[in-house]
Amino acid sequence: DAAEGIVEKLAVGPDDLVKQASTDFNTKNQAEAGPKAMPADSNAPKHVFRQKGDSSLKQELKNLLDEDTWAEDNIWEMAVNKGKQDVLNEAGLPTGAEIVETGHPYTGSMPRREVRIDGAKNLTVHFASSCCTSSDRSTFQILAGGLEITASGPGACVEVPAPGDARLHGVVVERTGVPGKYRWRVRLDGRPKEPAAAENTGGGESKADGGNEAAEKEGPIDYSWPTKGSTVEALYVNGHWYKATVSEVREELDWYSGCKVPASYVLNWSDGEAKDCEKRRDQIRKPLAATAPSCVEEIPRYGRVVQTDGDCWAICHENPKIVPVAYGEESDTENGGSTVGSEIGSFILDRSCPLTPISIGSFAGAGPAQEQGIEEGWFLDIPKTFRQASASSKQKFAEILAGLGGIEPCVEGATNGQVSAHLSRLLDAAFDDIEQFVARLN
Repeated sequence: DAAEGIVEKLAVGPDDLVKQASTDFNTKNQAEAGPKAMPADSNAPKHVFRQKGDSSLKQELKNLLDEDTWAEDNIWEMAVNKGKQDVLNEAGLPTGAEIVETGHPYTGSMPRREVRIDGAKNLTVHFASSCCTSSDRSTFQILAGGLEITASGPGACVEVPAPGDARLHGVVVERTGVPGKYRWRVRLDGRPKEPAAAENTGGGESKADGGNEAAEKEGPIDYSWPTKGSTVEALYVNGHWYKATVSEVREELDWYSGCKVPASYVLNWSDGEAKDCEKRRDQIRKPLAATAPSCVEEIPRYGRVVQTDGDCWAICHENPKIVPVAYGEESDTENGGSTVGSEIGSFILDRSCPLTPISIGSFAGAGPAQEQGIEEGWFLDIPKTFRQASASSKQKFAEILAGLGGIEPCVEGATNGQVSAHLSRLLDAAFDDIEQFVARLN
């Protein structure tokens, strides 16, 4: 009510006033031009103006409200909320409904908005007739934020957390189990099909796919970059790109120009890897900007497991458990203890579940895994297993995976950091050939 009174005081009637337009831009008194009274039936354009010399909105608010309680932003927020409620009332929508809109215009990044109506068993969405997107490729999704046990079921759109801080979208197809042990089977959304778009193959830092090298091959090679000290991405023997720094540029004589040109580049890999350190110019590129995966195909490593045909699934447990199992060096068969091989009979592969592709197929005997409640069907987190292994275990893993992706054995006398880097690259190659990887595990 106070706002309406202020508007009436600060503005003159729209039906009686128009702007006094001046075509003389050199007139010094142009800024002094004010509203001019016109007949109500005039055909001139109508505008509303604040009366010249009158008070400002800020001053009027101070006059109406106590200075201690006056807050201009709060007043505007209250006025906007009142306006929204008027819209809801006119539409006949119930109390508690919310108006949701994006910025205008919205930016290129994906806008997100969380809406929660406490006590509601379901949500009904009404679209304004003027709703639209900026292009026919834009998409709009409504997701169930956090599974409400009593309300979620088949058909619910959900968001699934994935490696690399990715958030994948999917639809619940089935919910099984009993309270406290529910399990959701979620069909994951695939990559949107864009005919002319180059595919991101989702491996390691990124899998070799031509990238900017194809563009470079169209013209003469630019030998001005890289130079010694340049940060680059280089193609490793396993077909993945990794960050490195140029430590030396080796030159050779170009017979055609009679000048020396770079022939190869010696690299220091950023992760400490000691193998495959000399590259040609076409095996080096400028570092690509990091982007958040939008679908499972774009997630490093796991994207390589995705089937070319068929659906991708995620199995989501109501109360997921992570159980670490240690097989110590002193616990071996010679001392009567358990090893991985003496307890785990087999691992099995399911490419339809790319986020959890490897699980326990059978047990060969008793052991610490079963003592902690692990059963057949539990998934094996390979990256975390390798990452948290002891130095001696990492060396053994590297020996088991040696040769995958054409990677030679780790250099003799390698440091712990170099072994870890080497094992990480072997793991990238392992996800490229997941069947061979599981065969070696078994």
